Amino acid sequence: MHEPRTSTIKVFLTSSGLFVISITSHLQHKLKERAEKLEYHKQREQKFMEKKNEKKELLRRQSSVWIDENELEKRILNAIMDES
Repeated sequence: MHEPRTSTIKVFLTSSGLFVISITSHLQHKLKERAEKLEYHKQREQKFMEKKNEKKELLRRQSSVWIDENELEKRILNAIMDES
């Protein structure tokens, strides 16, 4: 039978008042995995927000384009004809 892995953290106070932390390799591995996952999710969220902002900017630029009156009439007629 295998013994379950235990994760231990030992904290020592030195005579100079500094803390020394001893962490088992299993726990170090788990902490590293967690940090990597967190970084991955942060990057994903950042890319998502960048794409969202790009779409907003594109929409803003497109909505600020002026359309000639004749072109507007053509677009309206085409929209009406496409619905029929």
